[in-house]
Amino acid sequence: QQAVLVSMEPAVPGDPWTFQAVECGLNWTAAAVGDFDRSGTPDIVASRWLVDPDDESGQAFALASGLDFRVGAGDGSFARSSIPTSGPVLWLTAGDFDGDLVRDVGYVQVDEGVVDAQSPSGFAGRGLDAVYAVFGRTFGGFEAPAKLGTLPRVGQLISGRFSGGDSTSDMLILSAHSDASDPDTDLLGFALVGGNPNRQLTSPFTLTLGGTPPRPT
Repeated sequence: QQAVLVSMEPAVPGDPWTFQAVECGLNWTAAAVGDFDRSGTPDIVASRWLVDPDDESGQAFALASGLDFRVGAGDGSFARSSIPTSGPVLWLTAGDFDGDLVRDVGYVQVDEGVVDAQSPSGFAGRGLDAVYAVFGRTFGGFEAPAKLGTLPRVGQLISGRFSGGDSTSDMLILSAHSDASDPDTDLLGFALVGGNPNRQLTSPFTLTLGGTPPRPT
């Protein structure tokens, strides 16, 4: 069974914490915690997808991918909401990407939606993965997902303040692409997507370990 455990009691030296299990959706694959409505209470966002258990071809297509939100009420209860996605969500992070003091969500979606259990990463036939942001707000739920661009075969997504002393979070993305001179060799690249109060998040540059860097589109 899947669960997210949260402590509803203050940490007192020498006392054990009291944990409460938060009901999960089906097939949660990643989760992040943040105050997505600026209520002062932590909330939970998780990525979800379902696969076809009767597919014996070695591949399974995502049937019900999306983001599940559990919005904390401050008394141990959580309101439930969700946002559908058109493909499986592979990576998930939380940060304030527009500097409005409300946490936002960044995620990477596999557009092809093909899962391969034999692949080390779990996905085969991947070309370009799409990077999205969901901006939080203080009322009325969440903004619709905004597509920021695409990168080949994203391997990690993290958030932090990497580009100066502004008040916005940035995204750092690790991706891989094939070496044109040696198709069996993968080259790793990094893309930095800077936060922006106008929500115009762009990647000013990429870094790569040899070869031609993967270019965001």
